[in-house]
Amino acid sequence: MKRLWNALMYSLFGLKDTFVMERAFRQEIIATSILLPLALYIKVSLCLKLLLIVCNITVLIVELLNTSLELIADIVSPGFNIKVKHAKDCGSAAVFLSLVSWFIVWMVAFSQWLCAL
Repeated sequence: MKRLWNALMYSLFGLKDTFVMERAFRQEIIATSILLPLALYIKVSLCLKLLLIVCNITVLIVELLNTSLELIADIVSPGFNIKVKHAKDCGSAAVFLSLVSWFIVWMVAFSQWLCAL
């Protein structure tokens, strides 16, 4: 139980630190806090509701991974390094693609919801 408790605490510290340090993560948390209740409210299939929720969480996960990649890259190579730049660009691209998928799923949900009205 102690190990599980410690893992929970480390995770919460990581969420808090990222929220404090990363503006993009704060924006995504704000969007998620608005969109998750909306996902539960709109009248779409249960499958689509779950997909909306999973896409929201996936964006947060990818942002956390990108932030950790950037922090480690800055420690390992404080000066300019083309390979580090490439790694950071890949992390940024991963965040972008998760946001694109988030947007697509929300547009499908909104279109289904509006058609049902």
